[in-house]
Amino acid sequence: MPQLSTEPTNTNDPLLDVAESVSELDEKQLHVLKQKVLAFTSQCVNSARSSIRLVYYSLALILSVAALATVYFNFQGHHYRTTLILLILGPAMLLLLGYWKLLKVLTSLPDQVNDVVTRVLEMKSVYREKLPKVYELRKGVIGRAKLYWFLGRVLRDGIKLLKDGRDLPRSFFMLAILGNPIFWVSLTVCLLASYAFSAMTLMVIVLHVVTGI
Repeated sequence: MPQLSTEPTNTNDPLLDVAESVSELDEKQLHVLKQKVLAFTSQCVNSARSSIRLVYYSLALILSVAALATVYFNFQGHHYRTTLILLILGPAMLLLLGYWKLLKVLTSLPDQVNDVVTRVLEMKSVYREKLPKVYELRKGVIGRAKLYWFLGRVLRDGIKLLKDGRDLPRSFFMLAILGNPIFWVSLTVCLLASYAFSAMTLMVIVLHVVTGI
């Protein structure tokens, strides 16, 4: 494995310091850190994956019931009933959609961690190979051009890494929220309320069909 030269370069660009720091990362420690993060988050992530199915099915149910009630009562000419039903079901649908979005962000956390670690390891491999050559550059048009090309690559890799990890802070924030029992209590209440509202709406439709009321 090539060793980095201590010979100074022709520039003090901080991107070179970044590249050197990445190239010297301990790969084993990085993998251990990744495993620790995934182990720490696995329980909440698994709970989120189970819960998101319930939220998805509940959202599909309440949307189907709302659509059925809208079509039926509009066809019967009872537009006020449609409005009343949507006023009741609408907030429940929005809450379920919000819970679904929160859980969806958290379930993507393992993929986000893997993407960031993979990207860093790719950068480490490239920088360890290229840095010794960069340190050997001398003054001159060709040497400077190669140096700036390398610095441009470091900048591009940094931007790509930021994009890969842009959702990580939000995901860990969601992890803290899911660790609060109040979240699960509110989610349970929302699910039960959506089932109750859907059942009541179906009962209203059936009652209208049978009695005309």
